[in-house]
Amino acid sequence: MGTFHIPIERPEEIIPRLGKQELHWKKGRSAWELSTAWMQSNDFPPAVQAILHQAPEWQGAKLLEGIFERETKLPGKGRPSQTDLLAIVALKNGNAILGVEGKVDEPFGPLVEEWLKTDKDGNRADRIAGLCATLDVDVTTVGGLFYQLFHRTCASIYEAKRFRYNRAIMLVY
Repeated sequence: MGTFHIPIERPEEIIPRLGKQELHWKKGRSAWELSTAWMQSNDFPPAVQAILHQAPEWQGAKLLEGIFERETKLPGKGRPSQTDLLAIVALKNGNAILGVEGKVDEPFGPLVEEWLKTDKDGNRADRIAGLCATLDVDVTTVGGLFYQLFHRTCASIYEAKRFRYNRAIMLVY
């Protein structure tokens, strides 16, 4: 099945797509700050441009399209990853995906090892195994990583593969 997204004209139009809608929509919180900064820039905000220009292959990157609150299916059972902003980017040698996780002072959530401790039916272990396979890392080495950033990184890779792009990155804004 294809996916569809709706263009927005004002940052507050993402409220219905937020996990806890109005609770997450406040000045000084990540959803408000991220959407406002990106929409006011109508491009990469200056801080993001500065980071991208550090990598030679990302110098001169152009924002083609941004999709707020993009859901991406992950391996195994459970909820999809919900990337705060999925950007489709034009590079000199083809297009790429930039997954953006917005944070102000919110926590990154549990570490993988903590998240796995509440695995009652093995679904979480299966998911971690699938994510580790995506990144070609050993399951025993990821316990100290934040689960949210781990699956968000993989979501960027899955979206790049879906669009048939060879590059993907995830950054925290």
